[in-house]
Amino acid sequence: MNTKLVILLGKAPSPIAGVLFWSAILVLCALIIAVVFYAFWRRMRREEEPTVTTGFTLPDLRDLHKAGQLTDEEFQNAKAMLLARSRAEMAAEEAAAAADSADPASR
Repeated sequence: MNTKLVILLGKAPSPIAGVLFWSAILVLCALIIAVVFYAFWRRMRREEEPTVTTGFTLPDLRDLHKAGQLTDEEFQNAKAMLLARSRAEMAAEEAAAAADSADPASR
């Protein structure tokens, strides 16, 4: 018997106490691993979220064009760039959604 435990407890520990102690240690370790995994998962998800851009919207461009601050050519170029960026973002979202639905590990 372990003399330190006998001195601390005043009696010899039972085998069940040892099993309960190591079971509690195992559960605590599993809980710590789960918390670390969850924090890592949340951080990865946060990095994947799109950031908000503060660029012009199509109504903003129309207002600038109507106010005479943009020429017809500038308006058409800005509109084409805005639509191209919007289409690229939509294509990226669709590709990500298709990859998520095709990946059996993500279910």
